[in-house]
Amino acid sequence: MPSFWENLRFSGGNVDQPGQSYDENEGSENQDMVLYVSHPPPSAGSNFPAIIVVQEAWGVTRHIEKVCDRIAQEGYVAIAPALFHREHPNPKL
Repeated sequence: MPSFWENLRFSGGNVDQPGQSYDENEGSENQDMVLYVSHPPPSAGSNFPAIIVVQEAWGVTRHIEKVCDRIAQEGYVAIAPALFHREHPNPKL
């Protein structure tokens, strides 16, 4: 059985560029889990500690993306997984 990291693939962005990119992971039940990833620029090095940013009730919003971007400016890789990716896109709260 492949590990999580073996299934991780990048789309929608070049990971060599500073800032953010959208990642997709082959999730269970054949559904992709979208991750928002922000990382320091390559000029800062290549090996960074990571922080998982937990989404708010509405998912990975622009606010959560900005939080990830600010964390990346401090020298960390910030990852915000869309934890409710199997649910309806507009949950009723």
